[in-house]
Amino acid sequence: MKRVPLVQYDMPRILTFDFSKQEVEKLQNAGYNVHRGSTGVLPADQGEYFMPCAITDVEILLFNVRDKAISEMSKRKMSEGSIEEMPFLLHLMEEVWKKGGVTILFVNEGVSPLDLDSIGVERTGVLNSSRKYMPSSSYQKAKHPFVEPEFPKYRGNSIRTTESVVAQVYQRFVKSAQHLVLAVQKDITLFGRGMWAKQIWHIQDDSVDGAVLCLELQNDGIGGSIILLPTFEAKNTDVVLAIIKEYLSINKPHLFAKSNHEWLEDYKPVTVKNLEHERDEFVQQSKKTLEEYNEKINETHEAINWMDHLLVGKDDIYAEAVGLALTYLGFDVTDVDKLADTGNRKREDFRIHDGNGYFALVEAKATERGANQQMIQDTQAHQLRYSREYQTHTVPALLVVNHSCKNPPDKRSDFYKAKDIQEGLIDSAITAIDSVFLHDLCQKVLAGELSVQEARSTLKAGSAVLAL
Repeated sequence: MKRVPLVQYDMPRILTFDFSKQEVEKLQNAGYNVHRGSTGVLPADQGEYFMPCAITDVEILLFNVRDKAISEMSKRKMSEGSIEEMPFLLHLMEEVWKKGGVTILFVNEGVSPLDLDSIGVERTGVLNSSRKYMPSSSYQKAKHPFVEPEFPKYRGNSIRTTESVVAQVYQRFVKSAQHLVLAVQKDITLFGRGMWAKQIWHIQDDSVDGAVLCLELQNDGIGGSIILLPTFEAKNTDVVLAIIKEYLSINKPHLFAKSNHEWLEDYKPVTVKNLEHERDEFVQQSKKTLEEYNEKINETHEAINWMDHLLVGKDDIYAEAVGLALTYLGFDVTDVDKLADTGNRKREDFRIHDGNGYFALVEAKATERGANQQMIQDTQAHQLRYSREYQTHTVPALLVVNHSCKNPPDKRSDFYKAKDIQEGLIDSAITAIDSVFLHDLCQKVLAGELSVQEARSTLKAGSAVLAL
């Protein structure tokens, strides 16, 4: 059957719930046909819910889901002018889904997965048992009277992402995202009928279980989607606009109005067609150039990733980074562990020399705490052993320390600042080098600000401490 509009309207017809008037105006100013509905949870709505259109007249539903917005709906009253006597959120969601429309749910902290159950998105959230997450599908009130499903806050420092457009939008606004664990198992069902949908996990946390932070349920038959996101607070409308422009308008064109004269596309002026052709060629060339840059960036970084390890490395990875840094600065570096007569014994990490007769032992140390006296004593022991075995006077030594290595360089603790420690370093011919200083020295050589000879001279000068 053919759909015949009773009034003229622009597609898609967008309905928002619990977005502020300013947010709705921002969407309208972007050229979209947007109506503002409310559950009455916002102070501005004074406890009145409002449905500005019939549930059949929505192609895109945007719902900023807040705590108690759904569960306490029955305590509120209908606003004057509401088209529907209730928002009928469950039926609205199902109507949009079955017509191939799109619903975007921004889930705020404190919202219960049981609230989403009541509007048709079932089995979201997790059962949180001492930070071990189980799927909410295992929830039975009789068996778990004191535990209900929840959306725990994700507190990690990294996420895992796909290459999807939705994931790219999430990453673009990631600093505003209030990350929540939305599910740990792909067993979400819809609309109280055990209806299954294709699930795409766009963003996951960095745990072993890989809990999902952003997901999409797809109705493959007719193109509908339900996208679950955390709130991005003041950036929610920016996220919506990006998803509409970059994802929905391209992947779900059935939601958007079409020209009454589509055949005009074949009769465009030649000058316009030429410009479009030039634009398309430029875009393709730009994509190719971007790929080449990305490949070159990755290759270059891979070749000198020892610089990263100077700041975050530990144990053998850090020691290797120190050796490669000294090699980059022009020293001849001998790995003591690989010498036939000294390997696998508690000795210094490296011996270095250059063409000007300079020789020194090198000890590399890494710790999550501050630099300490024991590191100096270990270096002194290496000097004494070397002097005894090779019948020579005390040889210079470099003690290179990556201390407080969990912190960024500007948040690290003091580095051998006490006067008596520095005097002891000078007496022992030891130069204590903060790995951040060595990293900065290599950066200056890379940038052409220093020559390798000047950099080596800095390390060879016999200073007690070298730190930024």
